[in-house]
Amino acid sequence: MKDSLEFSQNLDVKQLSDIWINFRNKCFETYKIDPFTRSASRFSFEAFLLYSNVEIELLADPEMFMMIESQARGEISITGNKRYAHANNKHVSRNDESKKPYYLIYFDAKNLYEHSLSQKLSFSNYEWGNPK
Repeated sequence: MKDSLEFSQNLDVKQLSDIWINFRNKCFETYKIDPFTRSASRFSFEAFLLYSNVEIELLADPEMFMMIESQARGEISITGNKRYAHANNKHVSRNDESKKPYYLIYFDAKNLYEHSLSQKLSFSNYEWGNPK
């Protein structure tokens, strides 16, 4: 049994490494970009720049750069401070009318990063907007 397990794991590792080597070679052949030195989002952005021939103008205003840099956010996931919660209201079967009504809401906001990537961005002639 142990020999069969080791053989299977060894075969899986070799197949996976072959797949990754082929993927890396194909990416380098097609885009002249090494995917192992970048995240997937950075790799796709660089491939986009390569094929679109867009030249992004650098920000010359330090204040504008710092404003954009200060808006960067990490990938935060908050599930709340409770391991278990249950609703108590007229819409649930376990409603206890002696207790205060309690509602639960779920926001599926997992695609915010991809959504922001699909929005149009300026790439030149940067200027401050008129705050109103």
